[in-house]
Amino acid sequence: MAVYAPDGGYPEGVWGYGTTFNVLLIEMLENGLGTDFGLSEQEGVFEDQPLNCRRCRDRRVYFSTMPTERNPVYAPQVTQAMRRLTFGERRGLVVADHLQGLRPGACVEWGMMTRATVTSEGSDLLLLQNARRLRLTVSGAPGRWEVREADPPPAPHDSPYPSVRRVCYVARAPASGILAIEVRLTAG
Repeated sequence: MAVYAPDGGYPEGVWGYGTTFNVLLIEMLENGLGTDFGLSEQEGVFEDQPLNCRRCRDRRVYFSTMPTERNPVYAPQVTQAMRRLTFGERRGLVVADHLQGLRPGACVEWGMMTRATVTSEGSDLLLLQNARRLRLTVSGAPGRWEVREADPPPAPHDSPYPSVRRVCYVARAPASGILAIEVRLTAG
């Protein structure tokens, strides 16, 4: 966490990636062990302007990357990308993605990797692993769930992931070029 001091800065190019996982780690430690061992109190943590992170008394965490995210990695596919993570209700996590500037009809995928067994339950997906369940419920853009094996990898430069599946929600960008996908992950 020392890399955030004194003002919340983080190595260029990996700020969003590293910060996302730090926020998730802090919340999991607090939920599972009742403490984050002082990580959230370190100098510079949650002080950077592009990150809007509020911790509330009801133990919810709201994490957003702001609309200033116009990373050349996404160009020309999207002009603006925003992700909001919300923790709280029933040990759940909501991942809300808002994309602008998409080409009408462009294929957009929301995805995650898992070793769990994946089954459909209506329009939801149910992930089962070691007697634990995780339900994925999507709202927003019309689309469909797909489950793909991660081995062999899709590109030659990717590493093989035996026994891993990629869970994807696939949607098409509307004529407006604006797409919102919200995925709720609920334990139990």
